Amino acid sequence: MDHAVLLVSDSSTIPPRREIRVLVEASGPKDVGAVSSLVREYSGRTGLRAVGIIVCEEVDDGLLSLVKGLRDAEVVCVTRRILGF
Repeated sequence: MDHAVLLVSDSSTIPPRREIRVLVEASGPKDVGAVSSLVREYSGRTGLRAVGIIVCEEVDDGLLSLVKGLRDAEVVCVTRRILGF
């Protein structure tokens, strides 16, 4: 599945903290379900904490219920909608 991976390092903490952020653009329920397996895979192979980030058009109740059911994944939802002032 198409995704982007960022290695984030924070040298201001002792010991230095590293984590992997896995960005997935979600267009449907199967994409949301794939986030959990991607996070597990990266975390297992590297030994680093991995966080899944779902990028979507809109955060709605359906998406939140899918995210709530994910296992072994910490997920952040980001919407593409930019609100004007």
